[in-house]
Order: sequence, then structure tokens, then C-alpha cells
Amino acid sequence: MPITCDTSTKCYRRKRTLTQIIWTDMDANYYSDYLRNYLTDAGDIRKDDDDFICTRADAASEEYEVQCRGGAPPACAQELAMSVLMEGLD
Repeated sequence: MPITCDTSTKCYRRKRTLTQIIWTDMDANYYSDYLRNYLTDAGDIRKDDDDFICTRADAASEEYEVQCRGGAPPACAQELAMSVLMEGLD
């Protein structure tokens, strides 16, 4: 599914139902907000790179969804999603 990022940096994947769009949008926004705050606090120049942030946020949201659908507890799915979001960032 294509990744879309609007000017307000809301990241989401196109879904078939409104419920799926709402939940995916909320998940991706959580991850994009978290990453943007992290990059800002770290003084990283990528804090203004919406494509970088949206791509990472969407990947994290996707990981969370895959893990939950696979039966992982939410806390475990969240930890794995955060690993995807923060991969390579120190």
C-alpha cells in the first residue's frame, strides 16, 4: 500500500475501511510525533525531514500491526515497533 504524508506530517497507509484508516493514522501519528520529538531533542537535522519521519512512522505502525495480528501481546508489539522506529538512531 502506498505511503502518504500530508503537509501536517500525518502519516498513514490507504486502507479499505474508515476504522482501519483512523487506527492506522493514530498509530503513525504517535510514532511520527515520538520520532520528531526525539530528533528535535537530539539536535538532529532530520527533525524537519517529513519523508524520513513518515517512512519510519509507517514502518513502525506496520510492525505493530503485524505483531498484534500474529498474536504478540501489545507490549511486545510496541517494543518491536519502537525498535523499527529507532533503528540506527543513537
